[in-house]
Amino acid sequence: MPALAALSLLLAWTNRRMWPEDHRAETIAAPLGSLTATAIAPRLAPMGVWSTALYGMYTYLGAGLTSSGFSTEEIAEVIVFYGCSAIGGVLIGGRMADRLGAKLTGGISLCGLSVCLLLLRLALEAGMLVSFAFGLASAVAQLFFPAQQGGLANDFPTQRMTVLAWNNSALFLGISLGSLIGGQAILFGSFEANLTISAAIAVGGWMINWAIMPDPVPPRGTRTSARLSVG
Repeated sequence: MPALAALSLLLAWTNRRMWPEDHRAETIAAPLGSLTATAIAPRLAPMGVWSTALYGMYTYLGAGLTSSGFSTEEIAEVIVFYGCSAIGGVLIGGRMADRLGAKLTGGISLCGLSVCLLLLRLALEAGMLVSFAFGLASAVAQLFFPAQQGGLANDFPTQRMTVLAWNNSALFLGISLGSLIGGQAILFGSFEANLTISAAIAVGGWMINWAIMPDPVPPRGTRTSARLSVG
């Protein structure tokens, strides 16, 4: 515990040194009343469903692997592989969102997560490539996070901090719901049943993301150039 406290103080000092002072908050902040629930709630729905699907599985990862006969060392190996893949997924997701847009990147992540969870169930039942399957599911899932944050920052440019804070609240709500749903799935079924339910939730998230997320705005001059080329 003392080591963690010292590390936290070091990170606080580093954060203070690295980030510049923001003296513009008073001038650029929009009135809080303009950010209504009807405006922000639909945009947060994909985050809530995504975290429900992902953490419905991840919360019970250790218990699921134990029930499948994995040793403590093997479980630790899977978790390390999962975490490293998550880092890669976030980095790739950011670049994908820049190139493809937040809507398409988020949709790819949610649809891919559903497929990967089903592949993970097959890997567990076969006892083969389990670490790889967990790593793939983690990487594909994390494509969504930077896309969601980038989309919110673009859609609410004058209220980014507030909207991103609400986005984190949606994340934690989804974690709670995922833990609840995953626990019930394991109680009345198995970890494999939990994976199937989480996959179905991810499909629902893909549908919501496609319906809610605004289409990317083409760069200025694109339509004019297209018309000139056609003419």
